[in-house]
Amino acid sequence: MWEQGSAFIKKAGTIIFGVVVIIWVLSNLPVGVEYASQHSIIGRIGSFLALIFKPVGFGTWEADASLIFGLLSGQRGYRSDTRCALWSWKGRINASD
Repeated sequence: MWEQGSAFIKKAGTIIFGVVVIIWVLSNLPVGVEYASQHSIIGRIGSFLALIFKPVGFGTWEADASLIFGLLSGQRGYRSDTRCALWSWKGRINASD
């Protein structure tokens, strides 16, 4: 059990570290702009997405930039190496996958 937990922490930690580095780079570039301002790369992306998401209530660049961060850090699709019960196509539980 400890080995599985350790493997999960290593994989999740690698993903989280990578996402933090990406966010930091997008918030600091281009050189010479204020950190995480509307003129940074992430601010420009957020400003573009604000036009698209304005009808659903996300009309500011800050809200759309936070959506990007949330999607990047969501870690969806992570599958651990542990065996788990999956439903087969017949609706029965298949413990071998």
